[in-house]
Amino acid sequence: MSQNNSLGLYLFKIKSPLTITDIFSLMHAMFHRSRRLFRLSPALGRQIARLSSGAAKDDLDPSTYELLGNVSLICGCITLTAAVSSYLLDKKEEANKRTEAEENERIRRALEAPGLTRERLIKITPALIEKACVDKTILCQNFVARPKLRAAIQEALSTKNPVNYYFIYGPRGAGKTEIVAQTAAEVGNKYVVWHKVSSPCSEEELASNLFKTITGETANMTDIDLRKAIINFREQHDGECPTIIFDIERGAGDSYTLSHIKGLAKFLVNFCQSIIVLPEASDIERLRGDHAREEFVYVDEMAISEAKEYMTKAGANYQEKELDYIFNNIGTSPAVLRDLINTVGVKKEKTLEQFVNTILQNARNDLDKFPVKPILKALQTHPEGVSLDHFNGQPFEILSPHAVFSALRRAVAGTVEKPQIIVVFRPELYKYQLLSTAHKTALKTFKFQEGA
Repeated sequence: MSQNNSLGLYLFKIKSPLTITDIFSLMHAMFHRSRRLFRLSPALGRQIARLSSGAAKDDLDPSTYELLGNVSLICGCITLTAAVSSYLLDKKEEANKRTEAEENERIRRALEAPGLTRERLIKITPALIEKACVDKTILCQNFVARPKLRAAIQEALSTKNPVNYYFIYGPRGAGKTEIVAQTAAEVGNKYVVWHKVSSPCSEEELASNLFKTITGETANMTDIDLRKAIINFREQHDGECPTIIFDIERGAGDSYTLSHIKGLAKFLVNFCQSIIVLPEASDIERLRGDHAREEFVYVDEMAISEAKEYMTKAGANYQEKELDYIFNNIGTSPAVLRDLINTVGVKKEKTLEQFVNTILQNARNDLDKFPVKPILKALQTHPEGVSLDHFNGQPFEILSPHAVFSALRRAVAGTVEKPQIIVVFRPELYKYQLLSTAHKTALKTFKFQEGA
């Protein structure tokens, strides 16, 4: 079989009779030429459909002529389909280019417009604090300064050249949001963006929502676009470093969203400060690992002096002996004390002893449901906390932080009686700790079943 080229058409000179090998060679050659041609030009590609064998009908035996006719039909259909597909792809590409150009222009206008000015960048105010916090009354009237915590958060807010991002974590109801908001409000000329994450989101949604929080402008953003916006702001304000506080609501902190937030904070290091307020203490185990950039601030229960001040501000008139009974047995968490004041003092639904006993009974139930009993046994002996070194010689694949909290998540997902998260691994201390004084009290007399 021979081939020549004439006026852009590939003419195949066919010798009769054709063999099956010749037919398949012809199909391959025509298809190969078709693909090359319509890539160069859809118009030229469509000419391939007019390919002919260049042989007279009389030179071919009937079977060859029939086969060649089928081959021509097949190749024509393939070429026509390819030409149409190429045309549609060209149109789609043109439309995409127009859309991309329009979107780039929108982002350019948003970046260059007065969106990132001193007036429009969100600054923490008392009104915003009230909006951000769960209990406005507690924050405004009963808020207690916690000097050690405030100093750690002020350090996170004060830097002009950030090289780290901060995780604020701790047990539920410890006052994480309140202490961060109050401290941010006290920082002089610092520009603070309070960004509430109330539902799971993708990377693009996170960047776009944050850009809208900062500027009030709606645009489809990427992390690169967001970084450009922050760079522009710093150039406009003599290098002033803004801080972004990610306040993650409970229920919004799935693994993917937490990972996106950490990734964005990591990406923005050196350009702005990021503070991530985690809804659950155990969320820290999903995120830690970037030792060069991570910093941790653990929000624990209040100190005794702080708890007494809290009770006084709340108007709870208890004698010193009663306060000692409360603090020593169920602790000083703001949420627990608020519940006590409401249940015992306001509604008078329970006596003080009944309230404390209920808390302790719930704590004993939590201990019973906790799936990794060797850690509880160690904490019973060392209530201040146990390091991983304590478990040398025991199976690490069971007692490592990742294994423990994976087991806990499986237990939560697989049972009706959901175990509570009562233990946290604190990476800055490299040890396990119980999350509340009530659990420490209950653990003192807790009886483990044989084999646990």
